[in-house]
Amino acid sequence: MKSPSTTRSRLTVPRTGLALVAVSLSALMGCADAAPDEAAPGLVDEAGRLDHEQAPPLLDEAQERPPSLADPSGSPRDGDGASRPTALEGEAAALGELQQPLLGSDTCRDVYVSVRNFWSDPITVRSIEYYNASEGRWQTEDLANRTLDANGGLEVWVEDLENTENDMIYSVNLLFDHLGHTHNLHFNLPDRNCMAGLVMFDLFVD
Repeated sequence: MKSPSTTRSRLTVPRTGLALVAVSLSALMGCADAAPDEAAPGLVDEAGRLDHEQAPPLLDEAQERPPSLADPSGSPRDGDGASRPTALEGEAAALGELQQPLLGSDTCRDVYVSVRNFWSDPITVRSIEYYNASEGRWQTEDLANRTLDANGGLEVWVEDLENTENDMIYSVNLLFDHLGHTHNLHFNLPDRNCMAGLVMFDLFVD
């Protein structure tokens, strides 16, 4: 006759095995329900890596920038990177070309005009008229109006004389105001050729 304990033990083993199978199925079903919450389908593979075929494409450096960017200096650039001149730069260049011929290439530049007043009253210098022997004509040069003190007042002007470079000068008239009257005082000068930096006119009112 078999012992009752032996029969109970054999019945317990199959029941235990069924319980383990049920627990395993529940766990698998639970993991399957939780998987979509943890990662979107198609983005993560079995190893947990990002699926590059499903991920949005990355922009390269050229796509990140807008197609037409202005130069930091504000000047637009063309395809080869060279700056294109703006409308204002073009107008300034044109104005410079118009101004260049105003004085001419034969201007005697940086000529000194010195006037001393030895009269007992102040005088106000207006201009000079000089005879250009090389051109055979009188020329006028307006001076900044300055008042010279009496008894030795001195003023010096630096002027550009048009059409006078290397020309011979030997005569000049000084126009000035004195006590409400305009005077035209004539001077004979040693013959000299006009050159930049020379004191061409050293005049004494006495």
